[in-house]
Amino acid sequence: MDQSFRKIISQEITKLDLLLKAFINDINQGPETKEKLRDLNNQAYDVSEHIKLRIEDLEGIIENTPTLKKDINILKEQYSKNINNLRSANLKAQLNFDVLTRSALFNKDIHEKQNDFLKKRKQAKKEELISNSIKLTTGLKDVTKFIAQTVKHSEDNLNLLTKSSSKIYSTNEELHSMDTNIIQSRKLLKKYDRRHLTDKLLIVLALIFFFSAVLYIISKRVSLFGILGFRKKAINN
Repeated sequence: MDQSFRKIISQEITKLDLLLKAFINDINQGPETKEKLRDLNNQAYDVSEHIKLRIEDLEGIIENTPTLKKDINILKEQYSKNINNLRSANLKAQLNFDVLTRSALFNKDIHEKQNDFLKKRKQAKKEELISNSIKLTTGLKDVTKFIAQTVKHSEDNLNLLTKSSSKIYSTNEELHSMDTNIIQSRKLLKKYDRRHLTDKLLIVLALIFFFSAVLYIISKRVSLFGILGFRKKAINN
């Protein structure tokens, strides 16, 4: 009877040992959350307590059988080893959670710094856009003022050109009138030159006629004196 009961307890301890190792392995794999780790630890703790109780039950059965105490010691060593592995797995899992927490905090800090940098950059860009808009508006005002001054200057130049054109037109009219007067004066001068030439010709012809008449008269008198002298000589002879 004791032997059959001992065999049943040993089998149960073996199954519980495998189950405990499975929980330890799950913890070593790294649970996704602390709640999952807590749940695995609770189940592993329950199994380890059952193993401990079953070892105590088995130890009570074989208390009067010294030759089987060696098997009890092996089970106790295996139990202690599983407990140590469970603690190591929990420590490893806790370290992983610490790393993840620190990494999350670091990433959060980086994310916050990035957001702060982006906000500052956006604000600086906004301020730069506002400054550029003000500069552009000022520049447009200056350009508008310059265009207005240019238009006024152009209007003044146009008025000056209009006045100059009027003066030029008036001067042109005066020049045209002077040209007409010059042409008429030239015609009168030509007419006067022709008349002066005619007068000169008439004077020359009058002088020629006068000198011809004088020569004619002189020649007549010379001829007359010659005839008279000849007659006088003839009378004297």
